[in-house]
Amino acid sequence: MLRVLGNIGNETTVKRTKSSSRIRAKRRTNLEFIADWLTKILPGAGWVEIKSISHTPLAFSTNMGSSLVPQMFLKEYIALFIGLTFAACGLFAGYLWSQLQYDD
Repeated sequence: MLRVLGNIGNETTVKRTKSSSRIRAKRRTNLEFIADWLTKILPGAGWVEIKSISHTPLAFSTNMGSSLVPQMFLKEYIALFIGLTFAACGLFAGYLWSQLQYDD
């Protein structure tokens, strides 16, 4: 038990099996290392560049809104909503696919 808990770190993870209360250590793959690295780096870079990133959705919505019906009320905000909705649905679909495809 102490040996398993001592191995918790960068190279192993601990999983508890559903059928018993045994704890077993599992070696982490390179893909898990990269995923952990990206989850640390990308939010940090996002917080540093938040001012320049915040202008991009507004420019996108203005450009996309101009292609909608000219008489439409709040067309920039409708275009922004459509863009954010598709981005969120794509992210959610990718997450679901990865969980169903690569589930242990």
